[in-house]
Formats: sequence, structure tokens, C-alpha cells
Amino acid sequence: RAKLGKFTFWIFGLVLPAFGFELRRRPAHWLGTLDGLTSKVLDGAADLVVDVGANRGQTVNRVQRMFGNAVEIHCFEPSASAFEALEQNVVGPNLVLNRAALSDSEGVATIQVPEGRDDLSSLSGINHDSSWSNERRTSLERVAMEEIQTITLDNYCQGFTKRIDLLKIDTQGWEPLVLSGAQKLLKDERCRPKVIQLEVNLGNSYEKSTNISEIDTPLTLAGYKMIYWSSAVNLWNLPSAQVDVLYVDREILSHMPG
Repeated sequence: RAKLGKFTFWIFGLVLPAFGFELRRRPAHWLGTLDGLTSKVLDGAADLVVDVGANRGQTVNRVQRMFGNAVEIHCFEPSASAFEALEQNVVGPNLVLNRAALSDSEGVATIQVPEGRDDLSSLSGINHDSSWSNERRTSLERVAMEEIQTITLDNYCQGFTKRIDLLKIDTQGWEPLVLSGAQKLLKDERCRPKVIQLEVNLGNSYEKSTNISEIDTPLTLAGYKMIYWSSAVNLWNLPSAQVDVLYVDREILSHMPG
């Protein structure tokens, strides 16, 4: 079994670089949950976090557990019900709450908000013919349309004077547009994120399906490497899948154990 494992590692080590990936062995202490790995990559400390798709404050609470209540967190949540809950659920001296969506341009857009499930809200539009929707038929029967403000990360972060330690993006299929509006930020050595967490919805859950290359290509070109993929999924004829991925700036990656 050990020989088979080594052979498999060797084969993937030959193939993956052709697609822009790097396969490296990690010590056991680098394994674990997404938050555990994020904390280890950042040496257990963070001063500045940007939370895109904050919903009701779940990520804020996670970040404060990892790095303490003093961390500066800029939150973005467009849904009215989720934003109201966010204001009630989060506490801290350095929280900035923005009722807005991140996108590739500034303006006004319409977001779909399922009644009682604002965590599924999306600018992409819910695909009601998908198997994912059928499994959630009761939750998705009543969907409200809300007019919201859209801004770009490039414009919002242009006044930042220190580096973003963690950028988290969870926008139910809108992640490629968020990255498109952050092209300058991702190349700005002054404040570009050290670590980027994304929740990516693959398959046909939304009217615009996400291809992982829409995430990986711009981040790879900007100097990031994917080091974590939360679960194995079948990408062939995929009806629905949700994965968490973690990207790290190559500068940070170079200091990680080889």
C-alpha cells in the first residue's frame, strides 16, 4: 500500500504541473479543517479581514474565534433580512458592515432572496429546474426580488494601507464576478490578500453555473496557489456540489514547510 501511494503521488506530480498545479507533501500538522489550515498559514494572527457574503455573521464569529475580537473585519451582505441579523449577531470594536454586494462593476442589481433561506440568496438567479432546487422545493417556493447596490473590491480597498490577511468570498455563484472586480487589488503588493477562502457552487444550482477555471485562472495568474479543496466531487455530469477552497499568495506559500 505504501509503494502504491508513493507511485500515485509520483504520477500526479508529473501530470498536475502541466495544468498549473503543484503537488507537495505536507507535514501532518498542516492537515485539518479549513479554519485550522487558514490559522496555521497566517501563524495564528490576523489584523485585517474582508468578508464578502457575510450573511448573518457566521464567518465573523469564526474569524473572531481564530484571531480575537480586535481583528478589523469589513463585511458585505446585500440581503435585507440577513443584514438585519448580521447587525444583531456580531460584536466587536473594529467591524465595518456594508449592505452591498461585490461585483465587477458599481451600480444597482436585483438579487433573489428565498423566504426563510437568505443564505441561498444570489445575483446569479436560482435554477428552479435543477435537482438541487427540487430537493429544496419548500425553501425556494417563495423568492423575493430585492434591488441592491453593487460595488467593486478594487474601489472599496483602494484606501487600505495594510495587507488583507484573509479575503473570504461566499456569494452563491457570483464569485467569478467578485474576482473580476478585484483585478487591481490582487496585484497590489501593498494590500493584496495573503489568503483567500472561497465557497464555490459547482453544477446547475443557479442559472449561471460556475466553472472552477473561472476561479482558478484569475487567482493563478495573480500569483496564488490552491492548497485546499474540501471534498471529493464527481465533476462528470455534476448536478450540484459545494466545495470550500483555499488559495495562498505564493510569497506565503514559499515559507510553508516543503
